[in-house]
Amino acid sequence: MNPGKTEYCARDLARMLVEYAAQRNYLSFEPTLEDDENVHILYARVCALAKALGFTHSPHDILNGSIVIIEKGERDPVVFHELLEATIPEVKELDSALAEAVGPDSSHSWSGVLDCNRALMQFFSLRRRLYAIEAFNDDWFACRYEMNMTNHSASIANHLRDANAHVIDALDSALAYLLDPQGRMFSRRTLIADWQWPTKETSIERQDRAFDIHHENFVNSMPGGLDEQNQDE
Repeated sequence: MNPGKTEYCARDLARMLVEYAAQRNYLSFEPTLEDDENVHILYARVCALAKALGFTHSPHDILNGSIVIIEKGERDPVVFHELLEATIPEVKELDSALAEAVGPDSSHSWSGVLDCNRALMQFFSLRRRLYAIEAFNDDWFACRYEMNMTNHSASIANHLRDANAHVIDALDSALAYLLDPQGRMFSRRTLIADWQWPTKETSIERQDRAFDIHHENFVNSMPGGLDEQNQDE
């Protein structure tokens, strides 16, 4: 997560849940005493943002299909359909089903809350599968000469990630709408003050920040400094 980020929304919650869950494969979903501080910080962030958005269930329940949406509220299948169709035209084939579900002449009844919760579970399931492709090349490196065939897997993973970028974006938008159709934003300051968002950064974020500061100081120490470099760009 970008350590300079100052506002968060349901889209962030969806991605945070997926990223956190990917780290907890074969482990308990909630952090334990044996887990390092980073895991506790990430989990606390997820809990804080979920509570700010009005969820009383655990992050595990939100991610895995429990009935966490109690009222359909402003969730509208027409808006949801249009949201996805803008990025994935193939959903247009569901136009007739949508009209039968909620159209003025419909003889059927949309199941509302049940459909919202089922959709949330299914879209999270899809998103987690695509995240596995996104993160496939993380944390490993192989020399392209000595491990040439192995590196083909990395190249294919990059291709799959890029080819599905629009689908990933659509899934994130769908999850954000299901989690919070109002599209609310919360400042980091509010999350800290009202929802127990942790003030500490993870060790990786601290390292990234230190690197950025070191890089900026290095550039500024050069003739002309950062301002002149930015002007040249």
